[in-house]
Amino acid sequence: MRKDDFRDWLGKRLWKGEPLSDTAKISRCRRCQRVERGLQGLGFTETTLEGVFEAGHWGALLARLADLKKNPAADLDAVRSVVPEAKGPQGQLGNLHAAITQYGYFLDGRDPNYGASDDPIDSDEGSDEELLARFDGDFRFREARRNWSDEQRMAFCNMARAVHNAGLDWYHTNIPQIRFGRRSPGEDKAPGTLGSMQLRKNGGFLEFSHQHDRLNLTGTYQLDKMAADEFVSVMEDAEEVIRRWLPPQPTRSGFWPDEAASDDVESQADRIRQYVLAHYIEPARRHGNPNVTVIVGPLNNEMGLHMSWPNICQALEGRKFLELAKVPAPVAQGPKQSTTRQLTFDLSEGAISVAEVKPNPQNLILYGPPGTGKTYRTAIEAVKLCDPQAAYPVTEHGRQALMKRYRELEAEKRIAFVTFHQNYDYETFVEGLRPETAENERGSAGFRLEARAGIFREICALADQARNRTAPLADTSAYDFSGRRFWKMGQGAIGTEDDVYESALANNYVTLGWGGSIDWSEERFSTFDAIKAEWLAQNPDDTTPSNWTQTWPFRCEMQIGDIVIVPYGNTAFRAIAEVTGEYRFEPSADGYYAHRRNVRWLLTLDEPLPLDTIVDGNFTMRTLYSLPTKRVNLAALGRLIAGDGENDNGEETARDGAPDQFVLIIDEINRANISKAFGELITLIEPDKRLGMPNELTLTLPYSKKRDFGVPANLHIIGTMNTADRSIALLDTALRRRFNFREMAPDPDLLLEASKRTGTNLVRVLATINQRIEYLIDREHRIGHAFFICCETAEQVHAAMRDKVIPLLQEYFFEDWSRIHAVLGDGFIQEDKLDPPPGIEGDRVSSWSVLATFKVDAFDRLIGKVVNAAEELGK
Repeated sequence: MRKDDFRDWLGKRLWKGEPLSDTAKISRCRRCQRVERGLQGLGFTETTLEGVFEAGHWGALLARLADLKKNPAADLDAVRSVVPEAKGPQGQLGNLHAAITQYGYFLDGRDPNYGASDDPIDSDEGSDEELLARFDGDFRFREARRNWSDEQRMAFCNMARAVHNAGLDWYHTNIPQIRFGRRSPGEDKAPGTLGSMQLRKNGGFLEFSHQHDRLNLTGTYQLDKMAADEFVSVMEDAEEVIRRWLPPQPTRSGFWPDEAASDDVESQADRIRQYVLAHYIEPARRHGNPNVTVIVGPLNNEMGLHMSWPNICQALEGRKFLELAKVPAPVAQGPKQSTTRQLTFDLSEGAISVAEVKPNPQNLILYGPPGTGKTYRTAIEAVKLCDPQAAYPVTEHGRQALMKRYRELEAEKRIAFVTFHQNYDYETFVEGLRPETAENERGSAGFRLEARAGIFREICALADQARNRTAPLADTSAYDFSGRRFWKMGQGAIGTEDDVYESALANNYVTLGWGGSIDWSEERFSTFDAIKAEWLAQNPDDTTPSNWTQTWPFRCEMQIGDIVIVPYGNTAFRAIAEVTGEYRFEPSADGYYAHRRNVRWLLTLDEPLPLDTIVDGNFTMRTLYSLPTKRVNLAALGRLIAGDGENDNGEETARDGAPDQFVLIIDEINRANISKAFGELITLIEPDKRLGMPNELTLTLPYSKKRDFGVPANLHIIGTMNTADRSIALLDTALRRRFNFREMAPDPDLLLEASKRTGTNLVRVLATINQRIEYLIDREHRIGHAFFICCETAEQVHAAMRDKVIPLLQEYFFEDWSRIHAVLGDGFIQEDKLDPPPGIEGDRVSSWSVLATFKVDAFDRLIGKVVNAAEELGK
């Protein structure tokens, strides 16, 4: 059709005495183009509107559209040829009829205002305000547009309609960001993205991004009339190419963001899992097949998906599908996330599924009097939960081996230790608001309050990452870090440049924003001085040092094989990559993060992990700098990024069985206010309500607003409780119901060796003391064997009594020395009598003190042996 001429003709047409708006002119041209594309579906042999007019079939075309408007159900195929997937097509068919009527006037050479009084109100796209409201699901957009001028509002609406009219979808991401490309409701990820809306203080702009280069679409477009007209023209010129790019099946019109954000639509990953279960796993089981193979490419085509190979691999190799299908991890052949990748699932009777080996989460409290080895025991329990098959003999060497493994698990961040106290609260344990400064050189001065994860949320994130990872875990030696340098490198400012990070992930590169639009590829830029000189020569007014101090290491120092850690603020990270390419310049970026290196993403995280998981200390605000290897926790890093292993046939295999187990040890758990520390999470720690369990529960955290937070089933909690501090009967009832309690009582028999070494019958000593304490107070105030177990000499036994046992008894009995005497006898303490002061009448009172040197037979006296009568007489 003669689009430009028709638009000029419409420019002279009045409606209610006013010229048509640009939106109205664009819409009527679009409707005519839509009819032209659907001519064959309407039953016409001509391929253009001009051809229909010249053949004398114009009246028939108008009549066809009018009939379809009256009764769309009479020929739905014809309706879909011009109005794809419309819920109520009558309104749009009426608008098409009106636009074709006007195009007929134009072709007939009539005056532009002929029949103008009969023009209907444009209704299919709605008013500008209605269109803007469709994007308000992004709160940043909703706030920003309130300050837009009329020109900015109209410019955005015209560009938004141009995207929609080209058949593309508008959608929100959880960054948050507004993008356009291909994404149907329910899809976890967009099969293709062509551009995004970038919000700025002055309004913002639309830009082509991500896969735009495949369609030769480039540029940024400000929110003004000139830029909007240019954008609309670009979209119109590229429409045919766009419609051939990832065409949806069946054919449909584009979705608006409020249509694509349906929470109740089943996700694409879930559809893939259910489809493979119903069409591959279950039929193979019914036929008694020992295994079944799924090939990614054919499955993609069977389901009518669009280049969803990464989603298929992630859905089928993840733990969620393995538990659903009750199968072990598959044997994989072929490149990852490709059409040729084959996943072979073992269905034989002896195969152990992931679900069958999944351990139950343990909530355990070790309780008992002081000195019974509760904290000492936590190391054994924690290592057993992480390494169920490991065994350590109860010897000195066995304990050393146990603690060596304990330290290794601590280094891998699989065991965490915390001590509760009276001031411990939810904000410290789970998450709270903390002041944060800007995280890059471009940041403004001052600070902001951000939600900071506590130790509990941090270890939950680590456990959940291990639970959901598709790659198996390997020994840290499986990844060789020798000879590699480590780099901290930001990928766009968080919240304002999230498109930079998303594009880097999608296209497998890291990018640097400093360095402007200069291509530094030439050999002459291989030195620091050359880069600095060139920058100052081309940009004499911009002397920001980062333009050469950041460009030089990225261009010259970073090497293939180096490891890049992408930060999330100064205290967390969100991705890890291995550098695979040399420096390159991207001219289409127009200087906006134009300096790049190709990478292989080793780890990308939906929720950032705390930085101290892999790096000692915090990051600084610089975008790029190298990290000393001594600051990097290689064991933890190796566990996180360990890749798929290979068997003898070169086939990739995922690890069967349970995921890595994690343990949080809470010492002195009863010293804190449990309700105050755990908050609403006291419900989520119940074993059957953990993530991955039948009754799993999630919630939204109050400070970070993180949705769907849950406690993973592979996280175990071990607490210790000193019963002398607080009676177990007074412990929070909610806590008691959610934990198993194991008593750690004093064990005198453990002092047999110490008795031999010291020449003191410590077994009888401890038993006697505890019997008397239990009689005078209760069993919860007994003392533990740990007070004496390390004694090597009699002098050390005496020191333990003087410096530990007697002070503890003083506290137990509130300085009532007569009761202390009842427990210890008179071998350790002595009683003197004090006369009343002069002028005061009264009885003599007792004055107790600890003997400077214990009596020779003090311990014999304590345990009730016969006292030497001659000695008593001599005394």
